[in-house]
Amino acid sequence: MMGIGLATYHVHEIFTPTSKASLNYVERQDLHDQMYDALMTPGTQIIVFGESGAGKSTLLRRKLADFSKGSITTFCTKDSTYESILFAAFDELNALEISESFDSGDSQVVASISADAVLVKSALEATEKTSSSTKETRLLPPQLTPQRLAKMLSQRQYIWVLEDFHKVSDEVKTSIAQILKVFCDVADISGDVRVVLLGAVESAYQVVKFDPEMEDRVCEIEVPVLTDQELSEIITQGSKLLKVDMSEIKESIVDHSSGLAKVCHQLALTACRNAGVYQTMEQEVSVTPEHLHMAIKRYVNSSSDTLREKFDRAVDRKRVRKFDNGTIILGALCAGEKSGLNHAELMESITKDFPDYPSSNLTTYLNRMLDSDDPIIRRVGQSKYRFSNPFLRSYAQFRILGSVQLDRELQDLFKSIED
Repeated sequence: MMGIGLATYHVHEIFTPTSKASLNYVERQDLHDQMYDALMTPGTQIIVFGESGAGKSTLLRRKLADFSKGSITTFCTKDSTYESILFAAFDELNALEISESFDSGDSQVVASISADAVLVKSALEATEKTSSSTKETRLLPPQLTPQRLAKMLSQRQYIWVLEDFHKVSDEVKTSIAQILKVFCDVADISGDVRVVLLGAVESAYQVVKFDPEMEDRVCEIEVPVLTDQELSEIITQGSKLLKVDMSEIKESIVDHSSGLAKVCHQLALTACRNAGVYQTMEQEVSVTPEHLHMAIKRYVNSSSDTLREKFDRAVDRKRVRKFDNGTIILGALCAGEKSGLNHAELMESITKDFPDYPSSNLTTYLNRMLDSDDPIIRRVGQSKYRFSNPFLRSYAQFRILGSVQLDRELQDLFKSIED
């Protein structure tokens, strides 16, 4: 038992790679101010974009909690359709049992909500499913419109969150842009109602691309990867809450994390477990480089198939060409700064070894690498490209550069993957 007045936490409450940070959260004031302003502006539709693992969802959840705002969430995939996205939203609204949980004290509003809830419930129950060998299609009833969804969300004061908007097809992106426009129009009449899109770095551009009228009606919030100082703060705060000493490994965790909170939390969590730390300790315990090495080994081994598959897919040569484009481009990224390189910097690096390499090849193959459900590289901001995971960069270095830039421990780990 801990002493009187000292709180006890489980290690998975402090280092949270698979859930939103709560107890061990690093405040990013500029981002919080932007989100606050957006939520305070009635009718504003919001796009939160940035690299996977940078903290987009955590930022949104904390600000919604600050405003006591409820929400429903729809998760998008490459197979999502306009109909399936609307269905998911109405399904969740139906599950909330709006008429019972809305407590406004206004009988007219409650009656209105009840009528809509009954209509939606009956429409959902009446939907038919048609089966084929490949998929099951649900037919969208005419009653389930974006206008009705916006009205019901407005009455309940809920926000609709669409996760991974960037994954859907261009056709569906066009429809979603139109939904945002409908929400803006409904907000002008019925009060505050909004959609928040969470997606990759190009998400904001895509909304304006598919409906230019949205340019002045959307607030764009870019969530960059964490700085080394912010990652270091995650480890420092976690160490205090668990009463452990991670000073020997903090710099190494930050370096391996490459700005991604998820990786930082995962390595810290596994290192603590390796040191026998499962909750706040009575006496301070040191988490050593050996504990971290074991954590890195487990992380790499658990994702070895993914690392190999992503690399092989990126460098795949379907037919003999003059240039081994995938290998050349990834090699240039490996040799450059881990924060990423822009198009001109990549060309400069490539032409040192391949003077006649065409700029058009670089553009074409960068776009091909990006056009994937789970790409090996990401676009950072408006111009830079970097590996989507720090260990993908290390693995690519191992495969392309012969391990010359890797420490011995990672070399041995990647050799074991290839063997």
